Amino acid sequence: MSECDGDMYSVDIQLDNSDAKLRWNVKGIKKNGKFKKIIANGSVSGANNYKSRTMCLPKDACYRVTMKNLGGDWLSRGHGTRFYRIKKNGKSVECMFRT
Repeated sequence: MSECDGDMYSVDIQLDNSDAKLRWNVKGIKKNGKFKKIIANGSVSGANNYKSRTMCLPKDACYRVTMKNLGGDWLSRGHGTRFYRIKKNGKSVECMFRT
């Protein structure tokens, strides 16, 4: 991987044994407060599948990560082993859910 002059972020997603499909994207924010085009994106599907994506993003900027459930019950609670995790420079980042 080439040198990163910003912050290293990673998005890790682990699905359980359901018929899950998940798509995600990262958008940066403009000075006017609106989110601009997609900076990074990915998807994961299939039982027990794991995906990880690492990216270098500019420092001191604001980003919005969107996760979209495309099938199965991935976003429901109560059973299975499933997660998503976002890390900045190797440390987990707190996430806020909005429904």
